Amino acid sequence: MKAFWTPEFAQDLNAYQALDAEAEVTNIMSEYISLEIDLEILDMLITDAAAGTEYWSAQNNRVINNATTEFTVDASGFYNTQGGWFQTLGTKLQKLSNKIHQLTLRGGANFMVISPAVATILESIPGFAADNSDAEKMQYAFGIQKAGQLNGRYKVYKNPYMTENTILLGYRGTQFLEAGAVFAPYIPLIMTPVVYDPDTFVPRKGLLTRYAKKMLRPEFYGKIYVNGLNSL
Repeated sequence: MKAFWTPEFAQDLNAYQALDAEAEVTNIMSEYISLEIDLEILDMLITDAAAGTEYWSAQNNRVINNATTEFTVDASGFYNTQGGWFQTLGTKLQKLSNKIHQLTLRGGANFMVISPAVATILESIPGFAADNSDAEKMQYAFGIQKAGQLNGRYKVYKNPYMTENTILLGYRGTQFLEAGAVFAPYIPLIMTPVVYDPDTFVPRKGLLTRYAKKMLRPEFYGKIYVNGLNSL
C-alpha cells in the first residue's frame, strides 16, 4: 500500500493542528492493512466453515421448511412477543455450538462474528451484556470491534463489512494447537523511506507485509443464516 501527500498539506496540518502528516498517513495505512487481513481471514472462516449450517428467521413464528428450504409459519402454534421470539435464536446458537464440541472434542463455540443488522437482534436479548471496558484500549480506530458477551458464553464481535444475514460461530482454544485456522506473517510490516518526486517534491511512502493463512480444521467453525432482517 502506498500513499502520497503534498508539502502544503503537511505544512498546514502542522501549523493548524500540530500533527505530523507522515505519521498520520502511516497510521492510517497500517490500520487499513490490518483491517484487510482481518477481513480476509473472516472470509476464509465463513467460506470453509464445516461444523454445520443453521437457518433462523427474524420474523415471529417462522421456521425453515427443510423440504422446500423456505420459511413458513410454525405449525406448532408458538406465538410470543418479538423479544421472546428473538431468544429462540439462542437455540440455534447452542445447537451449532454443541455440534462444534462433538466434532472437535475440545469444547463448544466461544465466539461469534456478526453484522450490525444481526447485532440489532442480539443486543436486544436479555442475555446480552455490552462490553465497553476495552473501548479505550482498542488497537484500531475502525473495523471489527468487540460488542460484548451473550449469556456469558459467547464473545460477540461486530463486523460492519460482514454480509448482513450471516453469523460466524467458532471455537478458539487456549493454546496454539487448539486452532482451526492459522495466520503466519513471515514478513512483518515494512515501511519504505519517504521518497520525494523530483519534479513536484511530493513525498511518497509505502507499506508492505507478506503472510500466509490456512484453514486447518474447518469443523471449528459453523454459520447461521438469518432471514427476514428487513422486517426489523
